[in-house]
Amino acid sequence: MVVAVKDIPEGQEATVARRLKEAREAIGLSRSKLAKATGIPMKTIEKYEYGHSEPTLTRLNQIGRELKVDPRWLMDGESASAPPAVSDNDDSPSPPAPARTPAQTPAKLFDTMDMAEAILDRLDELRGDGFEQSPRRVLAFVGDLRGLLKRLEPDELIAVAEARGLYKLDCPSPANLMDRFMQDSDEAQSACGDVEERIIDTALLGGDLFALELEPLARALDALSKNNDRIARPGLFGWRNHVQLASEVRAELRKLAMASAAPEFGDRQQFPRRR
Repeated sequence: MVVAVKDIPEGQEATVARRLKEAREAIGLSRSKLAKATGIPMKTIEKYEYGHSEPTLTRLNQIGRELKVDPRWLMDGESASAPPAVSDNDDSPSPPAPARTPAQTPAKLFDTMDMAEAILDRLDELRGDGFEQSPRRVLAFVGDLRGLLKRLEPDELIAVAEARGLYKLDCPSPANLMDRFMQDSDEAQSACGDVEERIIDTALLGGDLFALELEPLARALDALSKNNDRIARPGLFGWRNHVQLASEVRAELRKLAMASAAPEFGDRQQFPRRR
């Protein structure tokens, strides 16, 4: 018996997210089982299916093999074969993905992005277990991640930033960064460095400090400072903005995170997101 992936209803955009979800549901495979089969964290697969980020070419190939669909169809809705279909016979071999010609190969290099995303996923897992269980491994991963992020071009860096949920209104666009490089490369590199540190924050702290509402964040930091004199306290009129706050508390918060003593900034009830 062959189960075909459902056609996308008229009027609804055919996205990678929608095709991935439809193909997965067509064979009755849960996200957790797909995650286990591909080695891709379930949270990442959720992001793909909700359209919060898109898989790299390497991951599209992994997912396509497990879902028994052409990775090209997942990526752009086009395939050299008939519309994707899957068999309910688990023992049947997956058809090989057709080779892409040079003209079909995306211009971007995915290897550096893949490695950065893989390290971010691994750090997310280690944070869930508690960084204190493997501190040297965590620090090594962070060092590797920092080096990889510095190798990304502006559009690639911002793509990773968006996938990690960085607050867009405080995040430059790729075009903006490219314009800065044309005018002052040192200033542009500094702007990229700010984005890189915020991406690292999402892995170590569970979220982008710039994405959190300032008042609840300030209250949590004030409570922390009562038991930790290394946590900076706001001035007479409080924290002026997220830039000041992050620059003064980031280093100490990361140290606390290594001991699993930092707040869980991914908790949206305690730390609402800015709109």
